[in-house]
Amino acid sequence: MDLLDHRDAIVAQLQTVLPKTVTVYGFAGRFNLEELERHAVKAPCVLVSILNGSEGSDRGELYLNLTVAAYVLTKAMRGALPAESGLKLSTVILQAVSATDFSKQAQSPTGLRFDNLYSSALGEDGVWLGAVGWRQLSPLQAEGADALGEFLTLHTDFDFPPADGRLEAVDHLAVRGRASTEPTS
Repeated sequence: MDLLDHRDAIVAQLQTVLPKTVTVYGFAGRFNLEELERHAVKAPCVLVSILNGSEGSDRGELYLNLTVAAYVLTKAMRGALPAESGLKLSTVILQAVSATDFSKQAQSPTGLRFDNLYSSALGEDGVWLGAVGWRQLSPLQAEGADALGEFLTLHTDFDFPPADGRLEAVDHLAVRGRASTEPTS
């Protein structure tokens, strides 16, 4: 299992326990204000990130002790304050993380924690950001260059007229796989 596979397994598991109205996807890392504004368009959402890893075993194969975070981002919506819905989603994630290992190869999560990171206005909206974090020992299997295939990513920000500098929609499409050299007919 490589790092991307491990993150994808976490995303898939969280998608099964969270409401369908919550978008769950992989995220590159920590937030700055620009990232927070960009992802707030999709709120409520959960962004899963592998923050770091250190060697965690001497069993003859490489195991990494990974630090993982599931960032919970909510905004003001009908009937719920951002912090209230964020805390409820965080509770579900804490329960899910404590009950699973996300893959048959990884060990059960340890060091489960919760952090309340941000709660304030962001532009015209009230937003809340929290993080559920944990550590997890996972085998890392290196893949050769031939096994990596190609990655294709398309990212588009939409600022509909009248252009006001505020993003109304963001689309990010990532395709993982091998490029075909066979002609199409």
